[in-house]
Amino acid sequence: MSIFTLLNRKILKDGSVDVKFFLNRGFMLGEGVFTTCLVKNNRILFEREHFERLHHASELFGLKFNEEGLSEAVYQCLDQQSFQNEWFRLRITLSRTQTKSGLKIQGNEEAIEVIQISSYQPQQNPIHLRLDCAHKKYHVCMNGIKHLGYQNSIMAYYEAIKSGFEDAILLSVHGNIACSSVANIFFKKEGQWYTPPLDEGIIPGIIRRKILSTGKIKELKVSISDIKKYSSCFITNSLNGCRPVARINEQYFKHNDQDIQNFNEFIGYNF
Repeated sequence: MSIFTLLNRKILKDGSVDVKFFLNRGFMLGEGVFTTCLVKNNRILFEREHFERLHHASELFGLKFNEEGLSEAVYQCLDQQSFQNEWFRLRITLSRTQTKSGLKIQGNEEAIEVIQISSYQPQQNPIHLRLDCAHKKYHVCMNGIKHLGYQNSIMAYYEAIKSGFEDAILLSVHGNIACSSVANIFFKKEGQWYTPPLDEGIIPGIIRRKILSTGKIKELKVSISDIKKYSSCFITNSLNGCRPVARINEQYFKHNDQDIQNFNEFIGYNF
């Protein structure tokens, strides 16, 4: 699968190396923010929401985010490469150069914007999740920000894969269910859907916000022991929309719930 990369709006040719890839605070210190979008038929889904979230996150880090001409640069790249795919994965990462060692900002750092575009097929098959307790709580230094410090989620994901699962569920600092390594999570009991509240340290996902607007989902703290009380479960993110969950550890769920398909149709993810 080809991945096309734009560094500060310029396409990097296959095999080319730019020193900014290595001498930057994202690579050296994990300082940076990002967003991941789904592109369908050369249109960025929920473009405005993604750009607003990226703008907010970049302000907290003091990073420069130039939204002007960004979507045009993406669409131009898609046109130039003559892609035949219907779906694409778009990731935008913001950081800045590292001019000296250490944490101090010198003031002469250059802004770095990395745009990566790759073909993608949204996943709708029921997913098998591992409840991760080995890494204890879900630590987020700044709740609600998609930053580059993903080590905790990555380690939980690796452990899930090694155990024969496809992803991991992480716990909040309170010991409750928070989210998967890359998605928000929802549970159904007696016809009512629930999702963990934001104060559990979760990312306020764009798809999560959209389906909450239906009024059919309530926020509720979900303990580990509560899992067995739920009949259906699904996870959400911008790449896959609403994806059914087959099981969490040995707890199986009804994964052909019509509500999940209805939620996908509501957000425009007609797979």
